[in-house]
Amino acid sequence: MSESIPNLFWDSCVFAALLYDESETYNLAHIEQYLEEAKAGKFKIYTSSIVFAEIASSKVKHRALGTIDDLFSDLVGAAIVVDASVNVFKVAGRLKDIRYKKGASEKRRLSTGDAVMLSTVLYLQDAYGVFIDAFHTFDDAKKKFVPLLSYHEWCEQLIGEKDALARRVCAMKREKPVHPTPRLFGT
Repeated sequence: MSESIPNLFWDSCVFAALLYDESETYNLAHIEQYLEEAKAGKFKIYTSSIVFAEIASSKVKHRALGTIDDLFSDLVGAAIVVDASVNVFKVAGRLKDIRYKKGASEKRRLSTGDAVMLSTVLYLQDAYGVFIDAFHTFDDAKKKFVPLLSYHEWCEQLIGEKDALARRVCAMKREKPVHPTPRLFGT
């Protein structure tokens, strides 16, 4: 019996970090290694089709990769784009409608893009039985919206259906895309 390969889900900001060449802020070697290993069949990377709306072609600096379209053309079979269907948008709307609270802070909401990303993961699990081993994002410092890495800290005082939905998101392993076995010299 063969072992299943890990399923990762990438937020738009992971692709943006690479395409925008944000090497001063993030260690892009981890992202590149994940992509190379996904192309070799060691990982599957999922994302929402909203990634095409969130990546601005005018900001792409890593010209060797081309556009977001070029990147996904190169990743055929390794990266799976999940269309944001009506069912995804319905759950995204419910996630966005929650008024999140953390301590004495003002209540916040999720951004539309983040709500779509999270609801896409839930949709993959519910509709297709795809378990996502990790949701990769760098999102942890938004002042206006709920940050994804610390989402669980913003779920105070939720009750009923809103609490149940938020708990499903809290159950997701959300982390920065740091490869578990990085290459020593980034080759």
